[in-house]
Amino acid sequence: MEISRVATVAGVEILRQRQLKDSVPDLRWVSERIQRYVFLLT
Repeated sequence: MEISRVATVAGVEILRQRQLKDSVPDLRWVSERIQRYVFLLT
């Protein structure tokens, strides 16, 4: 698994923990766009 893929999956998990109502594909899209800035999610 690529590092960027791991970061995307981690980003989706962080977003899901915030109990957002968005679908997983939408959360994945957000995570992919901010992958270098994942600390913004915490």
